[in-house]
Amino acid sequence: MLKPMRILAILSLIVTSTACGWIGAPMSPTATPDPSIVGAEEYAVYSVLVKGYAVRSHTASRCCTREGCMPGVTSEMISDRDAKTEDSPLDSARFDVQVVLVGPEVMPVSFEDWVAFRRDYPGARGIANFSRVGFNAKKDRAVVYAGYYRGSTNAEGLCIVLAKQNGRWSVEDRKMVWIS
Repeated sequence: MLKPMRILAILSLIVTSTACGWIGAPMSPTATPDPSIVGAEEYAVYSVLVKGYAVRSHTASRCCTREGCMPGVTSEMISDRDAKTEDSPLDSARFDVQVVLVGPEVMPVSFEDWVAFRRDYPGARGIANFSRVGFNAKKDRAVVYAGYYRGSTNAEGLCIVLAKQNGRWSVEDRKMVWIS
């Protein structure tokens, strides 16, 4: 027969083991998303903005660094974007549309460079690069920077606000940040 102290020790061990996840299903902490991984909703946003451009293979700089920099941009969206890693690699297979990814070495500067780019990437309107996307908590509003390069003196950088309605993203507002 087990003594009362031994029973108490065994019960204490069982309760502690269960609470700590040693017995039964393992307890898993809330998973924190890897800030370097570009998620499915980000690809859905990028797919709306591609418009026939070759796309830089890694994400780029940011725009809109404070709430109210554009109508509809909240601090929540900026914080979400800023928590993600810049220079994250993109995967052409994850876009909703067909894209060609180009590395950082493909950035035409001179007229001759653009002639070579058009030869190497026929049909591409130019090169686009994007920041990581910042979402609100409901993931129905987003902010993103987009740079579009079409020639040595034909480029622009935009801060873009998007809204998701009926499962589809669309541009709600855009603000030119720079132009050449």
